[in-house]
Amino acid sequence: MMKTVREYYHDISLVDMIVSAMKASSTEKIAKRMELELFRNWHAVSHKTPDDIFQILELDEAGSMLLASPLLDMWIRYLTAFNKQTPSEKTSIIGTFLKYYDESELSQMIITAKGNTNTEKLASNLEDALSLYKNS
Repeated sequence: MMKTVREYYHDISLVDMIVSAMKASSTEKIAKRMELELFRNWHAVSHKTPDDIFQILELDEAGSMLLASPLLDMWIRYLTAFNKQTPSEKTSIIGTFLKYYDESELSQMIITAKGNTNTEKLASNLEDALSLYKNS
């Protein structure tokens, strides 16, 4: 199925469709299956790293809206799957973020995200990870 769909849509369009479909219970199951197929294609066929996908999803340009982006959840799921399948190339969230945003920008994003109930948990986890990164 994904092969046919990919002939007509670019990755970012597919991602937008999948993210939208995940929001409705009637389409969530097929969206998860499509996401899994897309991840398999990115990893096994296209050999895309989490950094490549971060750029494809334009998260490198999200700026202060990074932690609120609905695409970030998908990227984190891909990163997790990638790290499981390719432990020799394991990548961290903080490591990727710091390629595109400096520590002060990231700290400000975390402060802002901690004030939002939708992003508060992620922000706390990132704050801990950033602290560990600084101390390593």
